[in-house]
Amino acid sequence: MKQGKNTKDHLPEGISRSEVAKFSTLALAKGYRDQCIKLHLIVLGDDGLYWVALPRITERLVGDGYEYAE
Repeated sequence: MKQGKNTKDHLPEGISRSEVAKFSTLALAKGYRDQCIKLHLIVLGDDGLYWVALPRITERLVGDGYEYAE
């Protein structure tokens, strides 16, 4: 998996913290995703958390080696 400069937040370079919401459980991530007006997808982050973001962000993450959570 590619590591960016922002290793504290475990986000690849070019993705800001404001573009990804992180949750400790899949249930919490799904609850957040279901409340969003726009389509959001869930990816398993390299920090053990579930990351919720817009498809343009999750597609990039998956291209970098991350996996969809569902």
